[in-house]
Amino acid sequence: MSSRPLEKLITVLNEFRYLDSETPAQLMVVFLYIATHEGCLKVDMQRAIDMTGPSASRNTDWLSKYHRSNKGRGLELINKQQDPTNRSRVLLTLTPKGRQLATKIQTILDG
Repeated sequence: MSSRPLEKLITVLNEFRYLDSETPAQLMVVFLYIATHEGCLKVDMQRAIDMTGPSASRNTDWLSKYHRSNKGRGLELINKQQDPTNRSRVLLTLTPKGRQLATKIQTILDG
């Protein structure tokens, strides 16, 4: 028995695994939230997906330029910037590499 939607999901999950073979589901959810809410605040993302502040920071660091762990480099899929209107808030946007991945995922799901 074959389920085309589930096969598409496997293909999407593999896109993340190509970037880092140890990509956890939580990281994928954070990326997909940012991809569908471009320019969102980190605190809004935390609330929407029911994530603690430390988890949100850890995941957004991994998705950005610098990974907190010994890996050093992040996936460079998002940018984290201080909100110019309130420096205590962080804005999350996709990098060109992140937009490319989001487009690829959308194509897989639409195709």
